Amino acid sequence: MDLESLDTQKYISLIDVIKILKKKVVFILLVAILCTGMMTVIVMLLSRPTYEAYTTAVIVKDYDSIVKNSQYTQSDIELYQKIVNTYVQIAQSNIVIEKTADELKTYSPVQLRRMISAAPSGETQIIKLKAVSNNRDDVANIANVYCKNFMEQSMSILPVGKIEVLDSARTPNVLISNNALMNIVVGFLFGLFLSVAIVLFRFYLESQKIKSEKQIKEILNIPVLVTIE
Repeated sequence: MDLESLDTQKYISLIDVIKILKKKVVFILLVAILCTGMMTVIVMLLSRPTYEAYTTAVIVKDYDSIVKNSQYTQSDIELYQKIVNTYVQIAQSNIVIEKTADELKTYSPVQLRRMISAAPSGETQIIKLKAVSNNRDDVANIANVYCKNFMEQSMSILPVGKIEVLDSARTPNVLISNNALMNIVVGFLFGLFLSVAIVLFRFYLESQKIKSEKQIKEILNIPVLVTIE
C-alpha cells in the first residue's frame, strides 16, 4: 500500500500505521540508536562510582536483667522488637547526624543525611545502619561512627536494655548499582517514541496536502475545470 493512497479523513487501522512505520524503520532505528548513544555518554560522564557499607546493632538485655533472669521471655522479645522502631527514629534524628558530622569533619549534616540511613532488620531486635558514599575508603568509617553515636544517644535518651554491635562495617570491594543500565534503556525508549512520533506527524502533514481532483471535489465541493499534470 502506498502512503499517498491513505486518506486520513477516514479511519486508519493499526495495520495501516504499522505499514507506515515499516517504510521508515531505518529512520526510527537511527534516532533510537542516537538517543541511546547520547544517554550512554551522559551516564559515563556524570555517574560516579558508589559504595555501600553497613553495620548492624542488636538490642539485648542489660547486665542487671541478666543477673535477675538469664532467660529471655516472650515479653522481653516483644518489648525489644517494639523498641527497635523508636531506636531507628533516634538514629535518624538531627542530634545523631550532627554529632556524626562533627566527628567526621568531612561532611555537613545535610550531606550526611543523604548518605546514611537506619532500618529494622525484619521483625527482629536488629537494626541495620547503612552508609553510601563515592569514597570507598571512607564509607565504612562513616557507618561505624554513625553506629557509635547512635548507640550513645539511644542509651542516653531511652536506656531500655542494651545495644551491642553485631557486625562492624567493612571497606566494600564491589560497587552498588547506580541504575546506569536503566537510564540507557530509558534513552533507547525515548528515541523510539520520538522517532515514531516524528514519522506519524510528518505523515499527517503530508496527508493534509491536496493531491488529486477527487480530494478537491470532496473537500471544497466545487467542480474542477482544468488540471495541470
